[in-house]
Amino acid sequence: EKGRPILDEKGKQKKKRKYESITASSSQEANLLAAQCKISREHPKRSDMRFSEARNNYIESKRNVLSPSTIRGYVQMETYFVAIDNYKISDINSEVIQNWVNSFSIKHSPKTTKNAYGFIVSVLDQYDIMVKATLPSREIKDIYVPSDSDIKRLIKYFKDVSSVIPVYLCVVIYCFL
Repeated sequence: EKGRPILDEKGKQKKKRKYESITASSSQEANLLAAQCKISREHPKRSDMRFSEARNNYIESKRNVLSPSTIRGYVQMETYFVAIDNYKISDINSEVIQNWVNSFSIKHSPKTTKNAYGFIVSVLDQYDIMVKATLPSREIKDIYVPSDSDIKRLIKYFKDVSSVIPVYLCVVIYCFL
């Protein structure tokens, strides 16, 4: 409007609407052409689209559905996919994704790898592309659990220092876990 963007009720810029005129000899043929036009508009040619475009389209399509922190996390993952961003999505298969998982998991934890892989699967699923890869096994962390004698020594030490209440509180919490 007068060279300025038009905003909707949520304050976001409205997108320009594009209309297409369809004419045919019969209403049945016109409906068929309209349906084909709608499908081609909703799903651009898969063979031409790069993974980076598909990823951005996925984020935009979920922007009003997912929480802002989830969207922010997706956007921050951008650097994770440099190796596959230039692939046409029609060329992406399980072998490509498995190679990506293998190289990505060298520098990243199993949990990060799993989260990034889940995002890739979701993006490709939107275009009816199914991929499967073997993920690294999760890390089992060795957590030290204090013994009864350790707890007694702590209580004795803090009793001498006269700050035993926090220690008692920790012991009570530990007992109920």
